[in-house]
Amino acid sequence: MWLKYILLINIFLIYYASAGPKVKPSRFNEEDFNFDDVVISKFNLSSLSFRLPNNTVPIHYDVSLLTDIHLGNFDFFGTVTIDIRVVEASETITVHYRQLSISSIDLLDFSGNMLESNVDFEQIEEVEFLVIKPHILLLEFNRYKVVIRYRGLLRTDDYGFYRASYFNEEGKRIWVATTQFQATDARHAFPCYDEPQIRTSFDIRIRHHQRYRALSNMPVESLLPAPINGYVITKFQRVSSMQTYLVAFTVSDYIYEENATVVPPQRVYAKPQSIHNNEAELALRVSPQIMLTTEIHFGINYTFPKMDQIAITDFDAGAMENWGLVSYREIFLLFDPLIRTTRNKEFIITIIAHEFLHQWIGNIVCPEWWTYLWINEGFATLYEHFLPHFTYPEERYDDLFLVDVMHPVLQVDANPNIRAMSHYVEDPVSIDLLFDWVAYNKAGSVLHTFMHAFGFTIWKNGERNFIHDRFDNFANSGHLYAAIQRSIDSYPSINPINVAEMMSTWEHQAGFPIITVTQTFAGQLEISQERFFYDKNTISSNIWSIPINYATASNPDFSSTLAMEFWGAQRTYTLQPSSITKTWSQGDWIILNIQQAYYYRVNYDLGLWNLIIEQLNLDYNVIHVRNRAQLIDDAFHLARAERVNYGMIFGLMNYMWQETDYFPWVVSNRAKTSLNRWLMSSSVYSQYQRFIRHNSARYFNKLGVEFRDDELLIDRYGRSVIISLACGAQLEECLRETNNELIAFIETGKRIAPEYVQLIYCNGMRTANVLHFLSMKNRLLQTTDTAERTRIIAGLGCTQNTDLLFSFLNLAILPGIELSTTEQNRILTQSASNGEDAIRIMMKFTRENFVAMSGISVNTINNVLTNVAMYIGSEKLFTEFEQLITMLVVNGGITINQFVALRESARVNLNWQIDYLEPIAEFFNTWQP
Repeated sequence: MWLKYILLINIFLIYYASAGPKVKPSRFNEEDFNFDDVVISKFNLSSLSFRLPNNTVPIHYDVSLLTDIHLGNFDFFGTVTIDIRVVEASETITVHYRQLSISSIDLLDFSGNMLESNVDFEQIEEVEFLVIKPHILLLEFNRYKVVIRYRGLLRTDDYGFYRASYFNEEGKRIWVATTQFQATDARHAFPCYDEPQIRTSFDIRIRHHQRYRALSNMPVESLLPAPINGYVITKFQRVSSMQTYLVAFTVSDYIYEENATVVPPQRVYAKPQSIHNNEAELALRVSPQIMLTTEIHFGINYTFPKMDQIAITDFDAGAMENWGLVSYREIFLLFDPLIRTTRNKEFIITIIAHEFLHQWIGNIVCPEWWTYLWINEGFATLYEHFLPHFTYPEERYDDLFLVDVMHPVLQVDANPNIRAMSHYVEDPVSIDLLFDWVAYNKAGSVLHTFMHAFGFTIWKNGERNFIHDRFDNFANSGHLYAAIQRSIDSYPSINPINVAEMMSTWEHQAGFPIITVTQTFAGQLEISQERFFYDKNTISSNIWSIPINYATASNPDFSSTLAMEFWGAQRTYTLQPSSITKTWSQGDWIILNIQQAYYYRVNYDLGLWNLIIEQLNLDYNVIHVRNRAQLIDDAFHLARAERVNYGMIFGLMNYMWQETDYFPWVVSNRAKTSLNRWLMSSSVYSQYQRFIRHNSARYFNKLGVEFRDDELLIDRYGRSVIISLACGAQLEECLRETNNELIAFIETGKRIAPEYVQLIYCNGMRTANVLHFLSMKNRLLQTTDTAERTRIIAGLGCTQNTDLLFSFLNLAILPGIELSTTEQNRILTQSASNGEDAIRIMMKFTRENFVAMSGISVNTINNVLTNVAMYIGSEKLFTEFEQLITMLVVNGGITINQFVALRESARVNLNWQIDYLEPIAEFFNTWQP
């Protein structure tokens, strides 16, 4: 299952925040439960456990469903016949169910002869158990058939067997019945043994109206008339072995586009207007290439006879790897180049790669329990970038892994409440919470670490061992480690490595290490490790087995990411310059973690940092581009953790006036977003802006503002970054060119590429005249496109003309203007990040119009002031803000509690400046462009 769209939203929330990482805290049980020796039938659970007793196991399901979804009727009816085998003599059969009304249950012998009709049963809702209680003893090793008839209601939360809908080209609402079963929702569609390690065969048939089409994991075996006129019964070919959470079916009027020239044939299903608009073209072009790359990588062909992908309008999970019928939210499968961006295109490619990878790891090999979800999602997250990299190497998807996957989770994983990768839970709510940063980004980053440390050939062979060993079976981490160990052992020249001992330190411990490097007078490197926290006073006893590699000034070879040494789980370690492959002298810079292949941060003593800075300014290309990005990212977060001073960060970024590669720039932009807020209105802000203007000029001049069809995706991403930085710092060329693009759009209708619409609206508006401002305001009032209205509001809020800004804010309270409450609030909060003048205008407007503002919503005034408070950067501005909120609390505009919170929030930047501004000021006192 793919949750990246949620994760990416959180990336921005986290990177743009000044406090520690904001993640949902997970409960972590320090006493790790060992599942390596667990046998399915022997769990010895208490009566409150959510785990099935497994005294019986399924050997086949026959599922029959009836739906009238074409009428908008949300009831469904079902009959499931489960062939079971008795593991140990029992008086009951226990299966899962959820929100189903059970009509009757029959017990038959394995030949189909009735043993007992209308069998008694008990429904234990707390643990979602359906306990079947025949009057006969179920004999050990015997086989039986259980026939359960039931009724259900299609859900509205996008899980289980649920209803979705879309509006056709005539504006009529069309209903769709579809499924999302991972992790514990198959039990809503049919009573079943709904645990991931249990897999068996399935027959599925669905009765539906003939105007609709039914799809499932396998191809259609037969399509026959139903007894009711106008209905048909679609029966699918048997699935030989599969987990319940991978079962999928849909009933809809969708049509498809097909690539029948590949094996297996591939189809993309979607609502008719999307297919007619050729929005499936990208997915159909990319999917066979990704499939072939995956088959070659694993040396195992895809095992199902078809690969259908379906775009669902209402799909909360993002995407789901159902075998043979992969489901996606529409925006993650369909692509319209006229309205979708390069980032949308990248998401589609990486998500397809993620879900296709699961067809091997996740489907062929499944987790023994949700404890090992990280194996599924970690591999899929790793290869969602590396499969496209193998397929389209020029696009540098492998580099994108670092900035889009590893860097964000390094921040999240510093939270002291974060869980370890393996984490045992039983109840459905807690299981759902396992689909988090740790299961995806962290697990992917840890696997990335050892893929590079062991070497790609060894790693690939280990993966192949893993799939062959556990083919059509469940697996745990011990199985994975053993498979990699066999691969390593087949290369006798490699130093002995205990894979399980090493990798388990990453599996069972929360967080990650920071490596501190100190050069002694004798030239040795003393390195130490500890768990990284933003609060230095937080202490942890965790230590990891860590792969080490490095480049030096004497040997600046960044080409190999293999581990030179493996540092056992010890607190300290010494590297000798005379006893290793890469030597160095006393005056050499040294950089650990070549290409940032490994999942940890690195800090250096001040002397080593200064040597690295000297090299960057002398010839930055000597240091690998990934390490340049790593140095900036590590240094910024080390400063946040008070391990280096902020002045050093500016020294490190001083070389960037020469830098024209996207990756150091995107990392720098993330740091500068926070720095801009902390420094706004401070005594060094004008120098800071000058620094950004100087650094960004060359990269801006390289890329400009014009979209080019033949350019690489990283140049398109780089353009977005550099326009924001350069125009925000008032670079004249940026302001001029974006303004020209906006004028051309207003006056001639020149098309703006989708990814740059927001950037051109905002930055072009910074210097726009009154007529162009009014033109965009009229466009706002005339268009009914919600997304376009949002972009225009954001653009208008960027004006640097204070009179126009005041009139823009006034738009939110003018009578007769058709704006939603959300849009009114957006207008009033949009401009907070646009400088001290904008802050003063927002405060002036609030002072004069707080009564009208309170009529928008009860939270409007507080929301506006909360945004303002985030950018208070001088004592003078703080005094003005304090006077404003005092007036408001006296006059009932805000509560006393809001006053206290706002005042405290407004001091955050000032307190930060007290603690950290001095070394930044010292840097600017000596800095010359």
